[in-house]
Order: sequence, then C-alpha cells, then structure tokens
Amino acid sequence: MIESVGSRETTHRNLTFPLRVTQNVRSWCVLPIDCRAMVSPGRGGEEVTTQERIKKDLVEAIKAKDVERREALRVVLGEIDRQDTKALTDEDVVAVLRRLVKSERETLDLKGESDSGFIRVVEEYLPKLATDDEIAAFIRENIDLSGFKNKMQAMGPIMKHFGRTADGNAVKRVLESM
Repeated sequence: MIESVGSRETTHRNLTFPLRVTQNVRSWCVLPIDCRAMVSPGRGGEEVTTQERIKKDLVEAIKAKDVERREALRVVLGEIDRQDTKALTDEDVVAVLRRLVKSERETLDLKGESDSGFIRVVEEYLPKLATDDEIAAFIRENIDLSGFKNKMQAMGPIMKHFGRTADGNAVKRVLESM
C-alpha cells in the first residue's frame, strides 16, 4: 500500500520538480508527482491495452478457479503470441479475437451447436458492434439507394462509415430487407 505523506520541491540540473513523498509498506521514497504511473501501473486514468487486460483477467480467472474463462483466455493469449510482431496494437488484438470467434462459430455450425462459453468470454473484449437498427437508420439518412444499380453496391460507403464496428453480414441483411 502506498500512502501520500506530503509534497515538496527539489532542484535537479537547474530544474525544479514538484515531489510527492510516499510511504510504501517497506520503505520511504520520494517520487516526482508526474511519475505516479510508475507507482501504480494501470491506475489513475491510464489506458490499459486489450492485451494487458486479457493477461490481468487470466490471472484473476486462475485465482478464482474459473476453468472455462481460464482456458479461453489462454487460447487467446496463445494466438496473440503466435503473431509475427510482438508489439500488437489494440486493432491487431481485436482482429485476432474476431478471427478466433469466427473460427469457433464455424466449428459450432459443423457440430450443430449454437453457443459456447469460449465465444462469450472472447466477445467481452471485442468492441460493441452496430445494431441492425443503427445500420438501417444510417442508410435511410445518408445513402440514396436509387443512385446504385444494385442495393449491394451501397455496402462500400456503409462499411467505410462503420469500419470495424459493423458486421458485413448484418449490413447485407439490412440492405436486403430495404
């Protein structure tokens, strides 16, 4: 546990820095105020990457003895580690997660099943997809379908607007129903 005991200023190489005197469980230390991230990583408004969040959740699942969650997160981290680059952006991690969900759904379709715990766990880390109603509302407000020979030709501008937040199959389904 780290407690803030007080504050003061120090001068180093003709620069003045505000300091925060903290007391750790084992020792006293003096830290620059701007270095709070070194004291408590992932706290204080810092953004945690999806990959870091998955690792943290894996540790929690192991401690809680949640077998289904633990196994799913181990598969995800294994797949992330198999990527060519080790420093993955959040977009790269989301692409890996989408690929895993798609693969699992195809496997479930072959088995004749509809849902799995693996998909539920992995989908928690995916960004929220646009609903059919949101897609339809955008199409009605912004896309003139009469300007296209075929409704499906409007998929390009629609997907460009939504990016990765819309499933292509959902856009196709909405266009067919219009």
